[in-house]
Amino acid sequence: MSADLFTIKPYVGALPVAFGMRTDEVIAVLGEPVIKSTNFRKRTTYDYDFVNIGFDSKSTVVHVGFGPGANVEFENQSVFLRETFEKLVKLDSEAKEVVGFVVLLKLGIAFTGFHDGDESQKAVSVFVAGAYDDLIPKMKDFSIQPA
Repeated sequence: MSADLFTIKPYVGALPVAFGMRTDEVIAVLGEPVIKSTNFRKRTTYDYDFVNIGFDSKSTVVHVGFGPGANVEFENQSVFLRETFEKLVKLDSEAKEVVGFVVLLKLGIAFTGFHDGDESQKAVSVFVAGAYDDLIPKMKDFSIQPA
């Protein structure tokens, strides 16, 4: 994979991967994926070391997910730090929790494993506008609990 650092830009992507890029454009930036597969929605996904790229039915990027080990930041801070997670939850001001994820709809970022202490589930993803719309009725308000 040729990208060493991913920079989250809300509702733009995790640069150098931008939402709307085609599969060939992703390969031009990141190289051939380790695994090409189809998810439960019959959509293409590309897996790289610590990075997952999800495509829509038109084969354009709609999701970029990261596992621990990925070098990804928001405003020059690693998103895998607890203090960055807390900062982003406060920055969003309307953080929600649904199906095990803390979803920041204002920022287009979702976290798991940070809020429940499950280090084995730690992951961060960025998504396109509307990606969580069908889950909004099930969402609950989320706030950082004092230590």
